[in-house]
Amino acid sequence: MIQLHVTYTMKPGIHPKAFFDALNAANIPSLCRHEKGNIRYSYYLPADNDNQLFLLEIWKNNDALTDHQQKEESVKKISALLCAKDTEVAEAVEKLKEEQLDLKNQVSALKQKLLAYQAKEIDVTPELVKVFDSELSGNELRELMNILLERGAKICAIFAGNDEEGYRYVIGSHSEDVRVISKKLNEAFQGRGGGKPQMVQGSLKGTAKNISEIL
Repeated sequence: MIQLHVTYTMKPGIHPKAFFDALNAANIPSLCRHEKGNIRYSYYLPADNDNQLFLLEIWKNNDALTDHQQKEESVKKISALLCAKDTEVAEAVEKLKEEQLDLKNQVSALKQKLLAYQAKEIDVTPELVKVFDSELSGNELRELMNILLERGAKICAIFAGNDEEGYRYVIGSHSEDVRVISKKLNEAFQGRGGGKPQMVQGSLKGTAKNISEIL
């Protein structure tokens, strides 16, 4: 069993009770008490000194104390990266998550605009419109396909990837059964995928040149 006695001396203008309340608000005492190997984690306000706060820590063994200290060090490092106090790390992380979500939404909106601009430059008069774009990801293949179909494309096939690693594809039409095209591609290029008459999706191995020739 390991017992530690820690004394906090407050800076001028800071009362120990305010510091103690801040620790409780951040849930630090409760979190430490629930750590594996903790026997006691208690703060005390001394009656004879209004400028100090005492902490009594009791840990089961050295491994438990080491684990606790490593967690404390991690919190300090995260705190420094976020430019936040140790007791405000949770709030800072939550703020960072909100900012990240806001940035993701902004990026998504910009990608939508780029897809719209890209679609305007694509000729939709061929019987089958083919697009190969290594930069497309996620739902962008389907979104670009839908834009081109709305512009009048009869059949639209969007491929994302490269010749070395293969391609993901989405093929759609408002009037034709595109499952026939998907079956032909899968058989020719070790592909996998399928779907409904008006839209199929999957992946395959092949070069853009050979895929275009099949189509």
